[in-house]
Amino acid sequence: MVLIAEDRTGQAKPTVIPNAQDATPGPIMNQWIDASSALVTDSNTAYRKIGQSFASHHTVNHGKRQYSRPSKGAYITTVEAVNAPMGVKLATTMADIT
Repeated sequence: MVLIAEDRTGQAKPTVIPNAQDATPGPIMNQWIDASSALVTDSNTAYRKIGQSFASHHTVNHGKRQYSRPSKGAYITTVEAVNAPMGVKLATTMADIT
């Protein structure tokens, strides 16, 4: 799984993590992201607890093909743009390994 954080300037910071359980991405996100920030994530349940550490937490639901919630100022399209080719590269790398 790839965890990607994006700042307001559009700079994205990715890292590979073994799973999405809150104990895995939580410490990384708390280190990378200022607690006064508004956190925007997909609707993965692991982010609910993590979101409590930030000023606000907004989600989008990919299952409903939702990638932004303009009324909440929630956009993750830059992260998705980084994630798509990264996922392809990871899949290619994993295929090369196995």
